[in-house]
Amino acid sequence: MKRLTFLIAFAVVFIYGCNKEETSPSSANQQATVSNVTIHSINFEGELIGSKVITIDAANNSTGTSTELKANINKHANGHYHTQAGNVFTGSAMVNNGGVHGNINLNFSGGETLKLSSTGREIEGNQAAIGGQITHTSGFPEGHPLSVIGNYFYTLVEDNGEGNNNPSDRYSGLSYFSPEEYGDLTYALTPSSGAWDPDFIFDTAEESDQIQVNE
Repeated sequence: MKRLTFLIAFAVVFIYGCNKEETSPSSANQQATVSNVTIHSINFEGELIGSKVITIDAANNSTGTSTELKANINKHANGHYHTQAGNVFTGSAMVNNGGVHGNINLNFSGGETLKLSSTGREIEGNQAAIGGQITHTSGFPEGHPLSVIGNYFYTLVEDNGEGNNNPSDRYSGLSYFSPEEYGDLTYALTPSSGAWDPDFIFDTAEESDQIQVNE
């Protein structure tokens, strides 16, 4: 994909608060539910970094209808890259008539591992937000967000093309997590949603690293 250099430590964000406000039904059979979700960022030691509130509107879930899924067929994102902290990400998310498919594997420098089933994918230009649900986890202490089967994980990747003269592919040094009961929230964490701090988008670490985003 290209030559890459790299920097930065990995932090995670856990989404856990939810206050719902119901709007008036748009039709006899439809009702939009808006939720204010508190997002807390923590590092892998569990130290609180900060928090903010984002608004989730389930009616805007762009992954839910067959028409929208058909329009998104052949759009996919995949990658294999290293972080400065020594973590390794391998994953893919693609769409067909049955929905979003793919798998994500995360291997951490401390020996912890995480496996997810891809559940969401939002592409804008050369960037893609990817969501997955945890199916296997090991090495994390009990109660850590990464230790809970069923939690959702979200990350952002950026494809900067092939060739030695192209900039490095990039990834977000911040990731998001939400509990199982909220379902997949990738639709609310699009590249342009404001959730992804540009100061935490970093070059991948090694020359062999590859990220591909096909719009």
